[in-house]
Amino acid sequence: MSAALLRSEKLYDKLSTTATKEMLQEEENNKSSDKTFSEFVVAARYSPSSSNQQRLSGSSSVSDWTPVAQICLSRPRNSNDEDGRLPPQLTEAISIFCREIHHAAVTAAPVFASLPRNDVQYSVETVDSFHKFVYDFVLEERSSKKKHQDENSLENMSIKEAREELGLEDGCADLSLIKKAYRSLSFKYHPDRFISKDSDEKDEEMKVQIEKERQYAQSKFSKVKHAYELLLRSGVTATGPQSSQVSGASWYASLGGRERTDFKGPLELIQLKVAQKNLEQRMSRGVGYESAICGLDPDLVNSFIARNQANAAKMR
Repeated sequence: MSAALLRSEKLYDKLSTTATKEMLQEEENNKSSDKTFSEFVVAARYSPSSSNQQRLSGSSSVSDWTPVAQICLSRPRNSNDEDGRLPPQLTEAISIFCREIHHAAVTAAPVFASLPRNDVQYSVETVDSFHKFVYDFVLEERSSKKKHQDENSLENMSIKEAREELGLEDGCADLSLIKKAYRSLSFKYHPDRFISKDSDEKDEEMKVQIEKERQYAQSKFSKVKHAYELLLRSGVTATGPQSSQVSGASWYASLGGRERTDFKGPLELIQLKVAQKNLEQRMSRGVGYESAICGLDPDLVNSFIARNQANAAKMR
């Protein structure tokens, strides 16, 4: 691990400890501190700068956002800067620590070392947002998979199979056609259509037949719904029939939907010298901040890499 990253992690611990002490003092004295301390999760992904550039070996494992580090900010409290939100200094701080963040990414996921640094993008969100919309979801999903792992599981459905389930042509990326197919099939196989209102008057054989049809419809309805959601999640949809290119939609960024307002990426980083000069000017005006980064648990990072690899395999 680089000396710079080690120093930053020690500073992170120091800032976190100081913030905890100040928070306890606030509770005891019933008086707010003049500083606020916030933590954020930084994710990285590989995105070639040219659309014609060939993707490098192993790059699919980090083609979607992969959490790699945490960054903290200790800054003057500002009535216009809500606690826990994304403060204006954040992109500047990430720009200053870009090398350390990249080193943290390489330490947890060596594949980043083989990729051009200029083609690695970064995103950020509050720790609370990450745990609520990403971490808890992934843990729940992993737990569910352990209980329901099975060769016939819907989770194993590929993009090709999803199109086939909806009766679409191979390579179809037209969102209007996908929606039309889904609406038609979901109506056709909706289980409520297979419940007889006068079932009491039917003979036993007829009841058994209706129940079989209902169970088949339930299975088909689930597959159709999963196929539709998979196509939307995987970014294969487009705005018109002329497009067959992948839109680049991110599974990671889609988690939480519209509720996840604290996610921002990709970030437009600032040149290191410019970011450092901006910080110096803030310090001279008495509105500077302290910041530090620390790497994330490699097991956590690699669980997202495994997910990215699985998603990439489905796209083939």
